[in-house]
Amino acid sequence: MTIATKLRKFRKKFERESGTDVSQIEVPLSHVLDDVCRTLELPTSQRRQVLGRRGIAALGRTKARRFLSNPFFTQSSQSE
Repeated sequence: MTIATKLRKFRKKFERESGTDVSQIEVPLSHVLDDVCRTLELPTSQRRQVLGRRGIAALGRTKARRFLSNPFFTQSSQSE
């Protein structure tokens, strides 16, 4: 699957599960980068490079809240 196809599927899934158009969704960039890295199936080491120390820390602080408040995150995402 091409990168463009993976990203298109990611966008469509996000729109479907959030119930809104992609232009109306506002989330922290660290969350978007993390989700894109996972969509592209980057290894953890590369995902950490993309996010940086502060991005990883921000994700750690908000992870539980993300799963509870964001309809995009499905049961399978929570088990990662």
